[in-house]
Amino acid sequence: MVYVFIRNKIISCDSILPIALEINKKTGQSFKFVTWHHPTFLGIQKNTVIYDCINEIGKFSFIGSRKNRLLDKLFKFFFLIECAYNIVFRKAYIFHFDTLNTGPFKVLSSLISDKRLIMAQTDSSGYSRTVLEVTRRTKDVDDSTRDLAAPKKGNLLAFCDNWPWLRDERIENLKAFKVYHPRSRESWNEYIEENYQNYTSGLNLDKNVITIILGFFGHFGRIRTPDSVEECFRETLDLLNELAIENLTILLKPHIITDLEKLKGILAEYPSLSFHITYLHPSMLAKVSDLFLCNCYSTAVYDGYIQDVPVLEFTDYHETALEITNHKSSRSEYVTHFFNKDKVKFKETLLETLRDSKKTKNYLEPYQSDEGFFSIFS
Repeated sequence: MVYVFIRNKIISCDSILPIALEINKKTGQSFKFVTWHHPTFLGIQKNTVIYDCINEIGKFSFIGSRKNRLLDKLFKFFFLIECAYNIVFRKAYIFHFDTLNTGPFKVLSSLISDKRLIMAQTDSSGYSRTVLEVTRRTKDVDDSTRDLAAPKKGNLLAFCDNWPWLRDERIENLKAFKVYHPRSRESWNEYIEENYQNYTSGLNLDKNVITIILGFFGHFGRIRTPDSVEECFRETLDLLNELAIENLTILLKPHIITDLEKLKGILAEYPSLSFHITYLHPSMLAKVSDLFLCNCYSTAVYDGYIQDVPVLEFTDYHETALEITNHKSSRSEYVTHFFNKDKVKFKETLLETLRDSKKTKNYLEPYQSDEGFFSIFS
């Protein structure tokens, strides 16, 4: 058995799931994903691809009580006992993202061997110092981990070379494995190929399919004004409406923080466009899309990069962000074309991209990773 203690964001679950799927296929290990955060539990249940995949290789549980603090503590205590039993007598493994570094579950690290304990990086798209700089509006940022509690034992699983934990001298004796771009690996790609038609059978995918990755309709980090994202979204829809592209299906992928009421109100202003709000995994959406659009970079567009789907970011960064990024996207390695309020170029490129779109996707070739990592579980 392998426990996965996910953090209070879906991204940690999303990042480790392809790894878990591959381990299950290679070794038969079953998985138990757990969270103590009920909104995360509901969010993952809503993301049917993630939830179904978890249930294919194990199960997903919410540990705690939302209404009674005493019951919440009791549920967590009994779960702690369960984990301790499975660690000692059934040689269970644990993936975590920092849960065992502090708090009541830290005791589990004293019961488990180094081999069977893994602290993983949260984001499989890798670490970006640029994102931190544009969020804080300065290049003078401290991205060290020295103020965080460090793991005392176990292994590290990194998805890139510049994960800040890899520079922390306190854990230089821990073994670090690097597995790059987990969603480019064969097990995950096979899962997408085998299942995408079942998930997308209700969609009109006959000709042109554009997926718009949504985020927060408000002010944050790199965005110039509180209205910038909404304005860019409206301008994107204005352009699609103007172009009147034949047989166009627009898939809209909301973020957990997207204001759905505002979204539905905006969509009602464009009755001639064919919209479909979907909570499918970006890997499934990339499989059926001609291109991805976003009005501010989101990690969901990363799947476009993985599957060779062009990614267009039409946005409104503030001047400091543009200086930091050299007038590029905050994650330029994953964005094919970047437009900062340049509607003319955006229109030209969108039409060119649709014209040249390939329905047959070329998955990113897996990088040379530490394949020995998977032997830990055999």
